[in-house]
Amino acid sequence: MTGLRKFRRDHGGATAVEFALAAVALVLFVFGAEEMSRMLWTQQVLQSTATETARCLAIASVTCPDAGAYAVAAAAKRGLTDLQPANVAVSTNDACGSSMGIFTKVTITYAFTPVTPVNIPSPTGGLSASGCFPH
Repeated sequence: MTGLRKFRRDHGGATAVEFALAAVALVLFVFGAEEMSRMLWTQQVLQSTATETARCLAIASVTCPDAGAYAVAAAAKRGLTDLQPANVAVSTNDACGSSMGIFTKVTITYAFTPVTPVNIPSPTGGLSASGCFPH
């Protein structure tokens, strides 16, 4: 019976067990925060790219004859290198929620894939951004 009492009073491994439990939560939090930050950065890049592409098309600049190619180049300039031209949709006669005239609207869809899918589930339908610019 003395062996059982000695075992119950021994707290030598308690710190290691507490650290293991706390470390799992900490690691999940850190990777989850990193993944959420990456998703928000990607959304911001898409929004900036959509707005810039809509402006370029609305002013009929010679630098953007093809909306898809221009959007892909603009996104790559910001660090998002896997955007496809097929994910860029253009509408040249859109009201964009305003009664002030006709706008050029560019909508970009993007399938965001998390690096750690356990922590942050991917948004349903991916990410989407749209930008409008008046004619």
